[in-house]
Formats: sequence, structure tokens, C-alpha cells
Amino acid sequence: MMSVSLSAHSWTKVHAMPSEPYLQERELRRRAREEIESGRLPKSLTASIWGGRGSGLPCAVCGDHIQSDRVEYEIDDPRGGEPFRFHPTCHTVWQLEGALHPSGSHDTACHC
Repeated sequence: MMSVSLSAHSWTKVHAMPSEPYLQERELRRRAREEIESGRLPKSLTASIWGGRGSGLPCAVCGDHIQSDRVEYEIDDPRGGEPFRFHPTCHTVWQLEGALHPSGSHDTACHC
């Protein structure tokens, strides 16, 4: 049997990078639908996605600036515009809304 001693070592506490926006899911979904319907966000997914520390630029869905202590996803605009930046949750909400409402319209009775 192996024994491990932790007594003489100095340990650094590692903190996970927060990745969540501050809005509730219902509001995020509403904003994502609005961005898709207005044409500001594409409906379709892209082939590539990059992730890393936040750049300080605004999220394409919630509009909050993605601080450097947060995770940021970046995708190219398939229409050739500037890249889009997202919090991971906002990116997932955008994907979901694009898949649920591919025609750009949604059921106005939806209370998601």
C-alpha cells in the first residue's frame, strides 16, 4: 500500500474561470431569438469555434462584456462580418434557438 505525505508542501489554490452570464435562461433565449430574427446573429452554426479567456468585448447574446476572468467562445461570422463572442451559456442558447426556430420565426405563445 502506498502512503502520501502532504505536510511540507505549499499548495496554490486553483480557481475555475466563471463562464456564466448574469441573465436568466428565459431572458437569454428571448434575446437570442431577437438577435436571430433581426439578422444580427446568423441562424446556422459555424464549422469552427475558439475558446479562451474573455477579451472584454460584449457577448453577442446578452451584451455583457466578457471579462478576462471568464470563458469566451468566438465564432466567425459566416456572412463575412466581425467574429461573434459569447459566454458558453449564451452560445448554447443561440445554438438552441437557431435549431428550434430555423425559419427565423417562433411561436409567439412560447414562454420558454
